[in-house]
This record gives sequence, structure tokens and C-alpha cells, in this order.
Amino acid sequence: TKTVYYNELGTYEINKLIGKTRNIIKKASNLMNVVAQSNKNEFVAYYNKFLISKGFDKKYLINKEIELIENLDVFIGFDNKQNTILGGICCLKRKTTIDYHYSFNTSVGNKFACNSLILHKINEFYKIKNYDKFYLGGGVSNSLDDPLALFKKRNSISDIKFIISTTIYGL
Repeated sequence: TKTVYYNELGTYEINKLIGKTRNIIKKASNLMNVVAQSNKNEFVAYYNKFLISKGFDKKYLINKEIELIENLDVFIGFDNKQNTILGGICCLKRKTTIDYHYSFNTSVGNKFACNSLILHKINEFYKIKNYDKFYLGGGVSNSLDDPLALFKKRNSISDIKFIISTTIYGL
């Protein structure tokens, strides 16, 4: 069984998140700023640098053609004092829903706090624009201690459980 985490944007409020995550977001709001970017190439440069630092193969790098994707929004988190980039998240927009697509962190600052604040700001941004749901996705594995799944669970209010299956015909 896999789990996908999401937020119903019409009813999204920071107070519905887990207390620890809520407190981290409130503290991060004083230290960081989140900006919706029009320059997708800056996101690409940081994202690719992040992947290379983690040892990913070049086939996973994204190219500058991302600038041509119109239904894509990019959000960047900045340190207020040093004006340095801490992380970023890229979202794909559909008719009424948003999908968490790519993200990166720099080696500076609190990664969990930065990404939690960015996700919170994304929820607020799209709520005002009358989108219905923001899908964060799931984890890398089915493991209960998968860090990506735990992060997404802490930053969401709802989840959907599903099973991936294969049907073989003609046997």
C-alpha cells in the first residue's frame, strides 16, 4: 500500500498541521522569505547543483526547456538576513489542482524548516487563486520511516491510500 499526501486548499489552515510542524513554520517565517519566481532557469541551476551534490546521474538533471512549461510555478526560500537561497519547490498546475514536482535544498540553514515554510506559502498562494487541492505525493518507499514520506505527512492534512497492482491478461 502506498500513500499520497495532500491538502484541501479551501479548508487549509496552518492550525490543522501537526503542532511541531506548525511551530517550525511560525519560527521560519521570522527568518526566511518565500518568493514565487518567474525565472525558472535559476531554479534549474540550483536543482541540478543539488542533484550533483547528492551523486545523481546526469540523466536526472533537468534542462532549461523547463522555461517553456507554462503550467509550472517555482517558489524559492531566502534567508532574510544573508539574502541567500535556502531551497525551492516547483509545482505543476492543472485545472483545479497543484502537484509537488521538484524540490532542492542548499547546504545552508534548516532544510526541514525552509521546505515546510515554502509548502505553507504554496498552500496559501493557491488557496487565494481558488485551486482545490495541493498534492504533495508520497515517499520513496513503503517504509514507515521513509524521510520523504514523513516530511510530506507532517506538511499535509489528508492522505489517500492506494495499491499498485499489475493485471496480466490471457493466462
